[in-house]
Amino acid sequence: DQMRPLVGDFYRREFWNKGLCDRIDHKELASSHFDFFVNAGARNALRALQVVANAVGGQDIDEDGLAGPATRAAVDKLNGLDEQGFERALLVYNACRTMHYVTLARKDASQRKFIKGWLNRVLTS
Repeated sequence: DQMRPLVGDFYRREFWNKGLCDRIDHKELASSHFDFFVNAGARNALRALQVVANAVGGQDIDEDGLAGPATRAAVDKLNGLDEQGFERALLVYNACRTMHYVTLARKDASQRKFIKGWLNRVLTS
């Protein structure tokens, strides 16, 4: 029980903040991004967020998976979306997650046993 605050601080610092989740106003998008950041790694999650910024936010940033100044500014601009825009953003983000997991399972047969769980994560986070 003493570890709970330490673990929470660790996840906040290493995943929530580094993943730019603290900059995303839309709760469901922030939650989905956080889950993907923890499960699939920083580059994959940030690349998906950059795809959203370009496809839904009408921006033109590199999809390099890095949390640089352009990505930070793009995330801030996404906060200007209306509710329908955020729903589109979440749809595109979760499509990126799905494709990541499907591609991983297709490339490596040993990973196929995890696909059901991964897709469940996409549907529930």
